[in-house]
Amino acid sequence: MKVYLDDERPTPAGWVRAYWPQEVIALLQTGQVTDISLDHDLGDDARGTGYDVIRWLEEAVATSLLLPPNITVHSANPAGRKRMVAGIESIGRFVSARTAAAVPEAVAALLARLDALGIATTTVTHPAVYTVEQAKAHRVRHDGTHVKNLFLRNKKGAMWLVVLAEERVVDLKDLGRRIDAGNVSFGSPERLRRYLGVEPGAVTPLAAVNDRDAAVQVVLDARVLQRDPVHCHPLINTMTTAIGAADLLRFLQDCGHPPRILDLDAPAASQPD
Repeated sequence: MKVYLDDERPTPAGWVRAYWPQEVIALLQTGQVTDISLDHDLGDDARGTGYDVIRWLEEAVATSLLLPPNITVHSANPAGRKRMVAGIESIGRFVSARTAAAVPEAVAALLARLDALGIATTTVTHPAVYTVEQAKAHRVRHDGTHVKNLFLRNKKGAMWLVVLAEERVVDLKDLGRRIDAGNVSFGSPERLRRYLGVEPGAVTPLAAVNDRDAAVQVVLDARVLQRDPVHCHPLINTMTTAIGAADLLRFLQDCGHPPRILDLDAPAASQPD
């Protein structure tokens, strides 16, 4: 459900209209809201402003396991917008801290699942890395294929996790056409946390394990599968796990994410259906 809080502007198609903060909060408490867009001034400050929704979310995220929806602000009030954006940033910090605290257990669970599938892996630790260049500087193994990962969405909200060989250079417009997504852009950190359960810098094909509803489509660059092993993060960017290409495919299948294999060296028109 997408909720649009405003007292004057027309409601965008596909959104549920709300006029007052308590209406939005009541909908948030159902657990069905994926996106909210908030105005600040609603015509009667005694009944509240859009900032009241931010304050409620901030407390709920800090004191419970609530996962916040994707939050945008469409207010034209500069001071109100600034205050709301600061609140959204605070919510993000609470979520990041909670995710960081939970990651070691999540990593252990992931490695245990791989082991239960009979998949042999090796994992090394290193300083936190956020870019390919940083990863190269701390690299222990140089064999196989090291990957980079793009978390993408289109205007309709469909999502893709595109796993590329790290040396691959892509144009997003061309990539969007090849994966039948149209125009794509990078998904927000909030969306990344919500659907794949990882932080920016730790995006990995292994995060498919967290997407139990298969909301994200996994796409593999065919080049990734040409050299064993495949090196990727095990949900955290202070570790790298080496896994066989065939085992990676088997793991994704087991997670309910059979990947689309994309030959990016072939002309776009020759891609298989």
